[in-house]
Formats: sequence, C-alpha cells, structure tokens
Amino acid sequence: MGSFGKARVPTLWVYSSDDSFFGPDLARGMFDAFVRNGGKGRLSIIPPFGHALLSRQEGIALWAPYADAFLEELNAAPPAQVTAGYR
Repeated sequence: MGSFGKARVPTLWVYSSDDSFFGPDLARGMFDAFVRNGGKGRLSIIPPFGHALLSRQEGIALWAPYADAFLEELNAAPPAQVTAGYR
C-alpha cells in the first residue's frame, strides 16, 4: 500500500471494525504505509458491519457521514448533495 502514497489527492479509507478480510490492524498497517510514503487522507474504522460495508445498501448509513465530513473538510462538495439520495 505504500506505493499508493504517491497519490496526489487525499483519500478516505473506511473499514468496518469487524471486517473479516481487512480487520482494523491490517487496515491501520496499510494506511500507515500509505502515509509513510507521502499519502494524505483519513482512516476511519467504523462500527461493525462486515466486509460488505461499501457494497450493500444498508451500509450507506454507516459510512456516508464519514464521507460527508471528509468531503466537507476538503470543500469538495456540499454534503447534502453527496449522500441525500442514499438516505
């Protein structure tokens, strides 16, 4: 993951605390390698939902607030326009 640290834009990393493929320790390790190599962004370990957090409709309510806050911080998009259609 360190090689992705060359990314020019900040990234948001969202992982469920009970993800069976990418648990919190692995996610933190990958994010740390990303940052050590120049990457910028935020890692969010969120409440339990499992590995399908980003691919299941029910997961949106969990990760959308983190995406809204991240985008707002970057002045990238008004949060209401980003996730209003998903709630």
